[in-house]
Amino acid sequence: MQTEFLDLELQLLVAKHGRTRLMQGLARLENVSPEQLEERIARLSDKTLSRKKVKRPFSAEEIIAQIEPVPASRRQELITMSREFEQGRFLPQLADALRFCAKHGQKVRARSRRDLLPKIVAVLAALREDELREIVGRAHDTAGGGGSFARLANAIMRGGED
Repeated sequence: MQTEFLDLELQLLVAKHGRTRLMQGLARLENVSPEQLEERIARLSDKTLSRKKVKRPFSAEEIIAQIEPVPASRRQELITMSREFEQGRFLPQLADALRFCAKHGQKVRARSRRDLLPKIVAVLAALREDELREIVGRAHDTAGGGGSFARLANAIMRGGED
């Protein structure tokens, strides 16, 4: 609230006296030249901008590159599963992804599925070769089947084979 009030007062002073006169007055109060005051302001704004680093989400390839050396065949399976996850075909719901992590000993909290991608990749990378292949196989079997309702309908139509 105080910041908003200060901003309003500053806007009023700029409107009343103009920016140049206001800067000259501030420079006089600080016993510096207007140019030195402008430099100080520029440095302060540069510092605050540099502190606000934008966190960009990592791609599947970047996440996999951070994991210990992975054989090429396994790497391709991890990339495939990461893309399936990103496109919502593998663990399509946040609850599914959280359950998958918990099942494999990872207790995580996330607001979105996208936040879980690094954990999902880590879990997949830690799986045994046969476990990973089984998951990849299941993902390919259900890839054309759509979401959970489509999988349920397919299971019912097949007579509950799953």
